[in-house]
Amino acid sequence: MTLSEIDQKNQNDLKKELQNDPKHSKLEKLAAALIGRLLGVPIAVAKSGFQHGGDAGPAGQHGRRFRLECKKYSDTTSLSDRELLGELDQALARDIALEAWFLIATRNVPEQLRQELTQKGERRSAGSNH
Repeated sequence: MTLSEIDQKNQNDLKKELQNDPKHSKLEKLAAALIGRLLGVPIAVAKSGFQHGGDAGPAGQHGRRFRLECKKYSDTTSLSDRELLGELDQALARDIALEAWFLIATRNVPEQLRQELTQKGERRSAGSNH
């Protein structure tokens, strides 16, 4: 999807605001509010500490079972493949009925990492059908 010039500017402004904010919770709350509104389900943000593979989720409300993992990084900070794959493993282990795991990041996610995460989720999904 191609954004208009003004939409691209607004996206860049929002990204910069989120990256510069000292609180991680702003990104988590924004993501929860936007995805919750889009899907029509309330999403709760987890307290800090061990979060079972996600920063937020609907906790089964309205029959929905997914997790949001939010990463607030600058454009030059590397994403940790191992950490994110581990987060997905934790989410899958915590909820065998997990329907989706969303990665929300304030920087681009390399194609290789996207593919690894997608393949891990697809392997789990295919394995649960047997």
